[in-house]
Amino acid sequence: MKLSIIVPVYNMAKDKKLEYCLESLVHQTIEDYEIIAVDDCSTDESFAILKRYEDAWPGRVVALHSPVNKRQGGAKNMGLARAQGEWIGFMDSDDWAAPDMYEKLLKKARETGADMVG
Repeated sequence: MKLSIIVPVYNMAKDKKLEYCLESLVHQTIEDYEIIAVDDCSTDESFAILKRYEDAWPGRVVALHSPVNKRQGGAKNMGLARAQGEWIGFMDSDDWAAPDMYEKLLKKARETGADMVG
């Protein structure tokens, strides 16, 4: 696996913010990657949305659920424990990525030999 993208999620169902984020991630121009979305004990429909994406994109989207609120750092650590990628990316659940963002980042890392790109 080339890349694991970790998305901590807490109460992002309103206004389709979570769907907007996930849509931008499932349509990246690279092939060898996974999206690990960690619901951090949301009280809205966020986890149900994550499960729908996991069902629609098997092998690409992994939906995890924390039964207790671990805050953003704890949710990221849950995702890191599950990650299989050579590279790790983080995306906030109210953000989105251009379709070629991760392709460009990985290309720059290869070209420069960098340990981290942004």
